Amino acid sequence: MNRPFLAIVSICFLAMTLAGCSAAREGMEGHKTAVARVDRYSLTIDRAAELLAASMRRAAPLEPALVERLVDLWIGYTLLASQIASPDSTADVDLTPLIWADEARDIIDQWYQETILARLEDPTDSVLRDSYERRRPYVRVETHQILIFIPETATQAQIDSLKRYTDAIRARAVAGEDFAQLARAYSQHTPTAAVGGRLGWADRSRLLSELEPTVFALEPGEISETVRSRLGYHIFKVTDRRDPDYESVRERYRGDLMRRQVRDLEEEYIGSLVAAARVRIIPGAVSLLQELATSPSVRQLSGVRREAELARYRGGVFTLGELADFLLSDSPAGWRYFADEDSARVHEALLQVIRNEILTSAAQERGYTVPEAKLESLQLRATQQLMQTASQSGFQRSAFLSGDDTVEAAVDRALRQPGSLLRGNPVDRVAPALRPTHTSQVYPNRYSAVIVRALELREQRRQVEASGEPTAQSESAAPEVGQ
Repeated sequence: MNRPFLAIVSICFLAMTLAGCSAAREGMEGHKTAVARVDRYSLTIDRAAELLAASMRRAAPLEPALVERLVDLWIGYTLLASQIASPDSTADVDLTPLIWADEARDIIDQWYQETILARLEDPTDSVLRDSYERRRPYVRVETHQILIFIPETATQAQIDSLKRYTDAIRARAVAGEDFAQLARAYSQHTPTAAVGGRLGWADRSRLLSELEPTVFALEPGEISETVRSRLGYHIFKVTDRRDPDYESVRERYRGDLMRRQVRDLEEEYIGSLVAAARVRIIPGAVSLLQELATSPSVRQLSGVRREAELARYRGGVFTLGELADFLLSDSPAGWRYFADEDSARVHEALLQVIRNEILTSAAQERGYTVPEAKLESLQLRATQQLMQTASQSGFQRSAFLSGDDTVEAAVDRALRQPGSLLRGNPVDRVAPALRPTHTSQVYPNRYSAVIVRALELREQRRQVEASGEPTAQSESAAPEVGQ
């Protein structure tokens, strides 16, 4: 083999090696500057900063939560665009996350029809009439009150003194003094005192339970005894009363009675299931949910995070991933129930979701399943939802396949749509169904670099605008959020 040929081969090999090293170096550098990655696509710090600076008003604060939201949407849009751009489109998408909640509802509905509704008893007319005459549920009274508050720190002697004080006011009302004038002068409940003690029309659901028997026993013109509630001492005067006769409300009462019967059966049956399951909320689960509820990262849960246990019960565990799948498929806004600062309410919301899980499992164990035709219908609707979201995002499969558009450009346009960073974006709902067939990675430690760069870009834009020179951003009329 002659040397010139070897030289040519060596030069070619060297060029290939340098090119390969250069490509590898660029890949590593791109990885180091990436805020997020989906398959072979990367969102760099600079690009994220450009999108953030273009989308936010000049005075709006740039915070890590905004970067997190931008990254979350970039991942969702990239997942969707790359899926639409693939030759198989939606063929390999697991639609379970999109239809899981509907499947559970259908199974529970079957159980409901056969376990609850089948046990309902339609009362005879005589039973219905007797019940109505005994309960008189639709009575409404027009009332006035005088209220004397009892301080939480009051001693028994002070409470007794307030009782005598209230009794003295009542005696003046019974003796014929104008009740409205007495209310204006002595009632400590400012809103009603200003209008002569008038509470207006009230049904049984409007009054405190401890007051209801006293008030609804009064006839027009009567003044009550002094009655105590958790607030203090009350004096009531009823000025009008409406009590419909049975015949005029028979069907309404029948419906109310049947609904009450359903609630009783539900509480009896579901209560027994939950009691038997012995649900135990894992310590720290409530605070974890409160932390994640307002964060987009709830849609970016790692495999390990998804397995975090929220509760244990006989026969299974309930994980963070299961809760995320349920809420994101049923209603992304459902997370707001776990953003409550009141831990007791978050605890109760979690119990309600677990109760549905236990009920669904119990129904499946009894052989309830989604009929094949219904399942196909749900899958078709989920596919249509996927394609509709792609269309709303401006993604056209034909443009991708013909080369007239790229995933990167399409995602960039989608992120610049008006209001794209706001909550409730349709892509939030479909993204979970796309994650299993793609790889993604997020680098939260680089969010601060995005903010620094975005602030620099925003300041540059401000200086250019102050000089009167047009900017690329102003020419493209980038939408602003945070208004």
